[in-house]
Amino acid sequence: MATTGTGRVAKKELREFASLNSSVDSVSSLKESLTIGVGTPFYCSPEQLKAGMHYDQKVDLYSLGIILFEMCHPITTGMERAEVHNAGSSSTA
Repeated sequence: MATTGTGRVAKKELREFASLNSSVDSVSSLKESLTIGVGTPFYCSPEQLKAGMHYDQKVDLYSLGIILFEMCHPITTGMERAEVHNAGSSSTA
């Protein structure tokens, strides 16, 4: 890259970084808008179930926790699953 000074190179790199940073922000907001309302309700965190709530990668840990709980606590029917999940969510309220 032929320039007359290092100042121009630094400014150009700074502009490219700012452009990249805004692109990353728009991609992450696009991903969030595409995942709103998607998922099995039993495994969704409370943030995902409430309309308009912002959420991030932590909701995946919530779902993983439920899966690990179900692996350790055998559930035989769908009704039993609903009772166990509802009992856990009502005790925290």
